[in-house]
Amino acid sequence: EGMSSVLPIELLSIFSGEQLRDIFCGNADIDVELLRKVVEYDGYTEDDTVITHFWDVLREMTTSERKLFLQFVWARNRLP
Repeated sequence: EGMSSVLPIELLSIFSGEQLRDIFCGNADIDVELLRKVVEYDGYTEDDTVITHFWDVLREMTTSERKLFLQFVWARNRLP
């Protein structure tokens, strides 16, 4: 049974293995620009110095460091 109890198995054939992994586990690639576009600021604006420094630092991080950062702030190391 498994997934077939909630999703018709026939639908799975339209996705590649990588697409299914991303759908169920999230995207392993951390796109900083995409994240920057969807973030909501509370008490700050995107032009505040601390915010621009934050995005600069995040861009300089390696993929492994970004995953650790996401794990720390969101308890997941992948974006949805």
